[in-house]
Amino acid sequence: MLRATINLPPEAPMANALQPALGYNNPIVAVSPDGAWLAYVAAAGAERMLYLRDMSSGDVRALPGTEGAVHPFFSPDGFWIGFLTVDHVKKVARQGGAVISLCEAVNPVLAWWRHPSRIYFTEHETYILSCVAADGGKPEQLLTTAAAGVSRFYDVLPDEQTVFAESAAGIAGDYADVVQLDLQTHKTKPLVRSGYAARYLSPGYVFFARAGSLMAVRYDMARGEVAGEPVVVGSGVAMESLFGMLHASSSNTGVLAYVPGGDLSVGKLAWIDRRGAVEYLDAPERTYGAIDLAPDGSRLAVHVADVKDYIWIWDIRRHEGRRVANAEGEGFRSGVPTAGGSPARWARSQPLAS
Repeated sequence: MLRATINLPPEAPMANALQPALGYNNPIVAVSPDGAWLAYVAAAGAERMLYLRDMSSGDVRALPGTEGAVHPFFSPDGFWIGFLTVDHVKKVARQGGAVISLCEAVNPVLAWWRHPSRIYFTEHETYILSCVAADGGKPEQLLTTAAAGVSRFYDVLPDEQTVFAESAAGIAGDYADVVQLDLQTHKTKPLVRSGYAARYLSPGYVFFARAGSLMAVRYDMARGEVAGEPVVVGSGVAMESLFGMLHASSSNTGVLAYVPGGDLSVGKLAWIDRRGAVEYLDAPERTYGAIDLAPDGSRLAVHVADVKDYIWIWDIRRHEGRRVANAEGEGFRSGVPTAGGSPARWARSQPLAS
């Protein structure tokens, strides 16, 4: 396996995964199907926009008109780059030109261009799977996580019948399972235990996130089964177990690109005053969810991720914590939103510096 570090121009560094555009860390890199191009979300001054890197020459150039991009993805032939903003699905030709708006979208996070004429994407974060024609038009809502009995949608496979999804009982993807979902029958089948953000990798692999590492396992799409044990293909990869995101992308030719960083959801509890000054508490590093402060400011109640999530009380003055009795599995987020609403969100703990 050949590994290399890609250096990006200082005037167009990659956008900071710790500072998402809308509170959600969309994957910010995409590799073309032939492995010849890398698209990424850059922090160009105060704006986010797409940049394109020629993998053979190393040349990097901006794609004008893509301001506000949060997630790139390539067309099957590699000639177009689709991208999401906080409220639209758009595309632009790889050689540049006018940006074409395909449709409006509600809090889109992920997208896949598996068929030349169709683009699939998630709305309301990862709780609704929708589809729009590659030339634009009215989007079609295909399925909700509530109807499918899963937690999140992660990938639409080339057969456009199979979807990789997550089955979770808590907030952290490390304790979730990767399942295969049939779009027509809504039947699910377990594939991988303890993992999230699964993607299909041609010619027959599943790659997914687990504990800060990028994992891969052989996969037979015709039989819907994995073979053998998962192996580590990258360590210290940027991912978020709390929100199920993975900053990695692959080609059909074996090129895999990822952003370094580890699990960004593992963090510390901290005070932040009105001036923005941060003071870390001496509580242990964990994956924290919702947080509440006692009226007298002496204790915190916090949702902690585990095999079974639990509520934990941290006494700020005594510098010690304890579990709330009989609270395992409590505090899990709600599922798909009702019409016009948004899923429940979680307050973040202060992330560790990467």
